[in-house]
Amino acid sequence: MDIKPARLAQNLYHIVDSDGQRVEYDDPLIVHIGAIDHNSYTKRLMTKLYQRHNRKLRTKDETSAEIMQYARKVCSGRECVPMTAIAGAIVNDLYNCRTEDEISIFEEGREDEMGSTNATS
Repeated sequence: MDIKPARLAQNLYHIVDSDGQRVEYDDPLIVHIGAIDHNSYTKRLMTKLYQRHNRKLRTKDETSAEIMQYARKVCSGRECVPMTAIAGAIVNDLYNCRTEDEISIFEEGREDEMGSTNATS
């Protein structure tokens, strides 16, 4: 798995890919990843909202023992269970769902609540 980092532009209005090129949020290569476990209604609502704005969204499945095993690849075991589940969902997506040429934006929650939004290309 070859992952090259992309980043959000300083003004947050676009993404800068691993080659330093500007990529707009509605570019077909951009896929938003909802890494937090939501109920099925919320997932459908989020997916439709993203589609309405010409964006791709991939939501995670319910947290399972398999997801928690993926988390062990990057977590020490001292993190809280919800953060471990989010980390496992991200690792699972990187290994099993991500296509070679997509730019993935992992949405871990609102910035003022849980951290930042990260991008990989």
